[in-house]
Amino acid sequence: MVSLLGLLATGGPTVTLAPYLGDDGEARPTYGAAVLASPARVSPHSRQMQLPGGKVVTLSHVVSVPGDIDLAGRGPESGDRCTIDGVLLRVWTVDTPVWLDGTPMHHKLGVGA
Repeated sequence: MVSLLGLLATGGPTVTLAPYLGDDGEARPTYGAAVLASPARVSPHSRQMQLPGGKVVTLSHVVSVPGDIDLAGRGPESGDRCTIDGVLLRVWTVDTPVWLDGTPMHHKLGVGA
């Protein structure tokens, strides 16, 4: 079966998403439980962009994941973590197109180091 992301439902890279919860007592970041994002489409993408706060970041990949994953309120300053086949990256951008009824089609994440 082919999904809307254009991949076989059983194929593709292993992608997990973990929400940033804050820093611990020693100023190290802590993350919530990682969620498996399957199926996922990962495209190499090299681009610099400026975040709303003025910081310039470099995106290394664009990751498309199913819309049923709850990313409400997550954005460039959230600090969330994305793992692609064991490689840790930071989520810098989140774009979520929606259907006419308001439900998410999918999420498009810009990730990088």
